[in-house]
Amino acid sequence: KDNDFREYQRYNQLYQEHKTRLADKEAKQRQQMLQNQVEIEQKETELRTLIADRDRADAALKQSSLEKEKQAIEIARKQEEVARLKSDRELQAQELKNGALQQRQTEQALQLAEQKALQAESDKKLQEKEILLKSKELEDIKNKDEQDRRDFKVKQEREKRENEMQLLEASGKAKDQQNLYNQYIFWLAMLIFGLILFFVLGSLYLSQRARRKLASKNQEIELQRQEILSSNEELQQNQEEIIAQREFISEQNIDLTITNQRMKDNENILRKSIEKLRSSEEKIRLQNENLQERDKQISSSIAAAKTIQTAILPYPSKLDQLLNHYFIIYRPKDVVSGDFYWLNELDGKTIFVVADCTGHGVPGAFMTLIGSSLLEKIVRVWDIHDPAAILDRLHEEVRIVLRQGETTNNSGMDLIVLQMQNTPTGRDIVFAGAKNSLYYSQDGEVLTLKGDRKSVGGDQNEKKIFNNQSISLPKGSTIYLSSDGFIDQNDTARKRFGEKRLIELIKTITHLDIEAQKEGMEIALDTHMANTYQRDDILLIGVKI
Repeated sequence: KDNDFREYQRYNQLYQEHKTRLADKEAKQRQQMLQNQVEIEQKETELRTLIADRDRADAALKQSSLEKEKQAIEIARKQEEVARLKSDRELQAQELKNGALQQRQTEQALQLAEQKALQAESDKKLQEKEILLKSKELEDIKNKDEQDRRDFKVKQEREKRENEMQLLEASGKAKDQQNLYNQYIFWLAMLIFGLILFFVLGSLYLSQRARRKLASKNQEIELQRQEILSSNEELQQNQEEIIAQREFISEQNIDLTITNQRMKDNENILRKSIEKLRSSEEKIRLQNENLQERDKQISSSIAAAKTIQTAILPYPSKLDQLLNHYFIIYRPKDVVSGDFYWLNELDGKTIFVVADCTGHGVPGAFMTLIGSSLLEKIVRVWDIHDPAAILDRLHEEVRIVLRQGETTNNSGMDLIVLQMQNTPTGRDIVFAGAKNSLYYSQDGEVLTLKGDRKSVGGDQNEKKIFNNQSISLPKGSTIYLSSDGFIDQNDTARKRFGEKRLIELIKTITHLDIEAQKEGMEIALDTHMANTYQRDDILLIGVKI
């Protein structure tokens, strides 16, 4: 407007140079942001890879534990089966011994029966021989008796003829002596008649005696025949018993053969079971070695993760410089924690964050890495210092990093964000909370700033927003930032420590120096959780102004 073109050109040149410098600076900043973004994405990728590896390792460990338990159950069952098979084998061996003993007894009885049968058969033959001999003797006696009768009759007839001839001769020689001899003849006739009668009676007596003797012999023969028939029946019964015993022995032999075959089958089954059991034991041993190696690797990995997590936490010199008088109670439930704290100073303002991530252990630790990395990017790269704005941006970034719009992952975190600035009389504090509250003591009173009922990350009611709350605290006041692990810790009766009890505890210790306050907090916590286990990560930080 003044037509001073030289001055215009000089200022224009200065403007262009300044514009070029700004453009270079912005380009460098963009390049640095891109590089930081790439590094952050690389870290996020590494974190996701570590999460996936950890999940696979946990799944493999669980699967191995299940397999180990199943194999332990299978081994116990096999041992019971082996014991049962051994017992059955002993019982079968005893039964086999008893069967063999019974078989020997039966064979002995059979031999005795056969001997008895042979003896009975021999006796029968002897009896038959005796009967034949007796029958022959009777037949000889009968024949002899008949021969005696025939001889007696012939003798009688011959004597009769001789007597008649003598009588005829006597009558022919002397008729005169007839009278003399009549008496003689009479008495002779009488004598002959008496002799004949004697011989007849004797023959009858002898015949009757022979008949009686023959009848007695016949009766004895009949009795012997009855005895022989009875012996034959007994022998037949003995033979039937012998046949039955032979059949029983044959059945016993068949049963013994079947039992022996079953015992051999059981021995084969037992041998196979023992081989399978040994194979299972070897497999379990190898799996135990693999599990021990995996456990060693996992423990080493978790130890390395603890080192990494410790590295992302503010170092003591930084805490001493920015907080000055403070105490920290930091107790991970496992080796690594799902709670973390973050601290930095920008433009004379201190940004202090205490966060409680979803889960604990390794999954929670991965979330702390993500949270710490995102806070670095939000506060230091994007230069956002307002606590509510930090929570809003952190919520968006967690959803983007975990792809929660595309997956069912609903992890997130509850946290406290403070912006603190020192004043001549104390400290001005701007507070924003995602579910967690800020406790502070002032003039002996304990007051609470409630956080908003909204978490960072996951599916949330987007109508709810994070709000800032501002307070100015004089020197000597103390602020307390805590995750929910301290409040939710239960005792043996499963009763929580509770927010009300924490506030009462703060009232009793807030007048003490910072180290004494920490000691009082830890004593109260240890007393409450005695004889029970820690259920969550615990983080409580006190800062005295």
